[in-house]
Amino acid sequence: MNDDQTPNVPSSRPSLLSATFLQDAELQPRRAPLGLLSLYLDNYFRHVHPTFPMLSENTVRQCLRTLCSVSNLASAAADRVVLYLVLALGSLLSDEESSYDSCYSARFFHSALQEKLTYRETIDTVHILILFTLYSLFDTNAGSSWHLVDLAMRTSIILGLHHSGSSSSDAVASSDADPTNDVTFWSLYLLDRWISLALAQPVTLPNFEIRTRRLCYWAFKSRILVN
Repeated sequence: MNDDQTPNVPSSRPSLLSATFLQDAELQPRRAPLGLLSLYLDNYFRHVHPTFPMLSENTVRQCLRTLCSVSNLASAAADRVVLYLVLALGSLLSDEESSYDSCYSARFFHSALQEKLTYRETIDTVHILILFTLYSLFDTNAGSSWHLVDLAMRTSIILGLHHSGSSSSDAVASSDADPTNDVTFWSLYLLDRWISLALAQPVTLPNFEIRTRRLCYWAFKSRILVN
């Protein structure tokens, strides 16, 4: 396929814009067809969210609507990074393999990297690092999965997510008031264990250091805490 040609799009997919859009290094979601972006979000929440239910689907979709209808400045930088990474992952999980989906994924990931976001120990940072880790499982150029998940876990430790429900004075921030933080921690715990086992590397946080509330499988997917 020549650079000045638009890829063939299956009839069941929304049409793409011109090849100029594909070549634009400063990709912005509002320049893509909204139907295509919504499809990528659907892919993420169908395939990734059931296992890692840490994000609010309504919040992510609202961020997309804001970007498409207003401007980048109308949403927080962290929300935009989350949106770009969700789109990058969703475009890799299409039902039919297509070269333009891979192209879009790379552009979305590039857009996430272009955002001016300062590292801070917040729950949003943990979400972003988990998404970066998930993307690195598909693209080795995105970084070391083991080092990324290690950084995410260390950030969660600083936030005290592993001591949810405890009275530990070492935690900088407690997740008692927000059950979503517990879901975030166990999502990260699961990812950390999977990657460490696959790579034969040590886990960042041993089980005996964890004093947060446990979630059974069905409750985990429903974001319901159990004792």
